[in-house]
Amino acid sequence: KLNRLVFRTIENVVYILDSTNNTLHTLNETASFLWMHSQKPTTIGALTKSLAVTFGADIKQTNRDVVDFISHYLNTGYYIR
Repeated sequence: KLNRLVFRTIENVVYILDSTNNTLHTLNETASFLWMHSQKPTTIGALTKSLAVTFGADIKQTNRDVVDFISHYLNTGYYIR
């Protein structure tokens, strides 16, 4: 993640502070799970499987959700490649 971001996890909810504009983002349960599980190098497939197993979700829908999550945070600049 980038140096401009500070994030904390409190009771499995991730809060992200963007210091460039003092914006606080609160991630929902699914997004918090993905954020926490992507702090180390991983793959979309591994994130998808882990999310689907944890939440008992459909694998195809989960894959779309993971791709959407990553795309969103790449577009905001909160993810680096």
